[in-house]
Amino acid sequence: MTLSTQARTLLASRVGIVARWLFHFRPRNLSTNLVEEAGFWSGAENVRFTIEGEERDYIGVGGSFGLDPLTSEKGLKVKYQTVRLGMLNKDVEQVVRGYSVAQAPAELHVAFFDPDTGALVHVEEQFWGWVDGDIKRTPVVNGAVSLSLRLASGMRGLTQTLALKKSHASQTQRQDDQIRKYSSLGNVPADLWNDN
Repeated sequence: MTLSTQARTLLASRVGIVARWLFHFRPRNLSTNLVEEAGFWSGAENVRFTIEGEERDYIGVGGSFGLDPLTSEKGLKVKYQTVRLGMLNKDVEQVVRGYSVAQAPAELHVAFFDPDTGALVHVEEQFWGWVDGDIKRTPVVNGAVSLSLRLASGMRGLTQTLALKKSHASQTQRQDDQIRKYSSLGNVPADLWNDN
């Protein structure tokens, strides 16, 4: 986990800090086909946080929020992170049944609170990327079910390949499509270069 100077100073002060995790993503609603926002956090009650100037609602799932240890390293390697949520919460169940989460933009933040007053002290982004595939359901103790979402870091955006190039000859096979006729400089007629 990488922390900003502000967060490291806060932790070094040793005044006591309570940290909670925030998970926010934008899945597609299967009924309306619209992209909506959903947020869960490891606190007990529903709370609204301001993240980078944007107000977001987070549903408190308490101890049913699980997260693999975060790792950080330099470079362009795609990193993966797993978020787990217990299915006992009706809002979590609604996301499972009513949304398509694959490739939804996702973020993880850590929020620091004052242990005496409960006041929010600092919020910091720790991970951003996309949900890598669909939700996985895992049976856990006492027959309860946990769902997990695998996240791929933003570096995945650099792994997308370019669209294949098509020649003028291949395009003309589609109802004499002329879109690529002048796509290479060698095919441009000389009169197109003249300003007259």
